[in-house]
Amino acid sequence: MCHTIGCEFPIDGCDYVYAVVCREPVNPRPLTFLRIVEDQAQWADAGCGCYSEGVNDDVNKYVWSALHWGADEKGPLAGSSREQVLRYSLRQWACLLAGVPRSADALVDGIFGLEQTWRKSAADSHPVQVLRKFQQVEVQMTPRHMRECWRVNMLLFRAYYDAFLHRRFLNEQLAFREAGVLAAKGFEDEAKLRVRQLVVPLDGAVGLQRSINVVALGEAREGPGDVTHLYARCQALALTLNTQTGYQLSVGHGGQHRQRGASFDNAWAPLGEAVTLQRALDRGDPWDHLTSPPPVPALTPIWYASFGDPDDTLVVGPGAARDRLGVAAVVTPHRPVALGEDPTFFARPLVEHAATDNDAVLARLVAGEVPRAWRSWVVGVWPETAVTEFKFPVDALKIPKDAALSVRVTYVGLELCGLGGDWEELERIQLPTRMVANGVEVHGFLQPERSTRSRVFDIPPQALNDDFIVLRIEPEDPSRVSFVCVPFPVADLGLYVR
Repeated sequence: MCHTIGCEFPIDGCDYVYAVVCREPVNPRPLTFLRIVEDQAQWADAGCGCYSEGVNDDVNKYVWSALHWGADEKGPLAGSSREQVLRYSLRQWACLLAGVPRSADALVDGIFGLEQTWRKSAADSHPVQVLRKFQQVEVQMTPRHMRECWRVNMLLFRAYYDAFLHRRFLNEQLAFREAGVLAAKGFEDEAKLRVRQLVVPLDGAVGLQRSINVVALGEAREGPGDVTHLYARCQALALTLNTQTGYQLSVGHGGQHRQRGASFDNAWAPLGEAVTLQRALDRGDPWDHLTSPPPVPALTPIWYASFGDPDDTLVVGPGAARDRLGVAAVVTPHRPVALGEDPTFFARPLVEHAATDNDAVLARLVAGEVPRAWRSWVVGVWPETAVTEFKFPVDALKIPKDAALSVRVTYVGLELCGLGGDWEELERIQLPTRMVANGVEVHGFLQPERSTRSRVFDIPPQALNDDFIVLRIEPEDPSRVSFVCVPFPVADLGLYVR
């Protein structure tokens, strides 16, 4: 309950934009744990032990304890559902432990909002609306409250941090689009200036910012919601929490590592494509691979999805109107997964994110070497999920019967999929991996490579005589698959007509 990635119950659906905070951030997840408790409590006659490594999961400890205790046999919660017990218990937590009885309902609504923010893509999330819930609590707090209510301050930090990361991401993507238009028209100097206004200088691979003055340049002026204000509020809350409880949100506050709770030290990790475009412009490299779907000479895209950008799913179909066939329908288990279902990813591949708590990985991100499309990927981490299936209905894609198809796939190399923090020394292994389409080999077992790169393979015609095209990514020895020994992770994949 104290971890969010690389753990027993990783957050399902988290965007890389929020995953940059690493493994032990402030992480209330009441509804997720409600579903897990509902599923698993029948096997836990003795209840549960709320193991923790700090205060970041304070809400979760209370949730697990309250839900395992259950409803009253007599009293106000007699016969209540678990959902009712959950909300009532959180309100008690807000009144008694957080110490804000007058703002308890707003605080509880904010807690649910924090959980939902991390279960949506950055484009679909609304962290500023969640922040407003917490600001309703904040404005009613006296100076004494601010000094004493560390639980409220911890949630306030998370709400401001989410809003800060979201605004940074939107600004970076805006700069990327505007600079792209300028570069396409031949105004490369102006394009370079536009992206540099949003690219933040970092101290080596550590991720600590040298100067925040550049952040405000060129961003939309929206008063107290701008990036500089949000960052300053996060700084103030981080220092307050360190004074109140010794909370170490930064190595500057005595934190051990970015993996171990010092999540604020990743505040300036690249989020959008601005830094990637800057690298391409500075080097004079082409940057059309940053567009979606990536162009491939002599090929027309039919379906494309990037697991680093959850919103980046495209279906066109030759000569057809644009439609959408989402990733959930294509990737195992080929349907949307309910909240709390399969929390350990025993039945489907895991969506992993680039480990920003790994200095070498963060250095590549900062250098602009990793486009957003490659910052997350799907990979099986159990023998049962060693094979990842991509299942495409031919009719939905409007693929002509006589079409010649190719697949473009980006396999993540060892340099990028390495583990971070305490696990960096484990030296992750990749198994030789092949691709099969409807039982016909598309490519044989490839050996692992250090670099991440995209490749194009023709799909054999004999694989195209079915109502579905099923692409299977298979490791050579599925029984060896584990968290540290994986098949080739897939960052993006597209079907193209030749």
